[in-house]
Amino acid sequence: MKKRYVIFLLILFVTVPLFACYKKDGTQNQGSGPNASYLDHAPYLVMINGAWYDGSDIQRHRLSIADEDIVGYISSKVAHNKVPMENDQSNFLEVGTPYALYEHEEFGLIYVYKVGYYWYYLTPYVR
Repeated sequence: MKKRYVIFLLILFVTVPLFACYKKDGTQNQGSGPNASYLDHAPYLVMINGAWYDGSDIQRHRLSIADEDIVGYISSKVAHNKVPMENDQSNFLEVGTPYALYEHEEFGLIYVYKVGYYWYYLTPYVR
């Protein structure tokens, strides 16, 4: 009896994690890091030059940034629970949002993006 119980527990601990790796539609989950293309909750991300930048800083800044400092525009948007996988792609910014390089007193050269009259900082994404 005890041997059957141990075998049952072993089978349970091996098979349950296997089923947890699959979504309801039968496709496999990709994990939970920025290497995954789908997450239950993704941070506010932008991909620029192959790197992710976090846009969760909600503090508005009135910065003097000239048009020639704008280095790019968001060209595509993915759903908020997906991770951008292409350059100039975001999961929270609208297509056409400009981003620029800005010389910050403390942090040096950083990316910023513009919404309305305000600029917001983008910080390198670290998980």
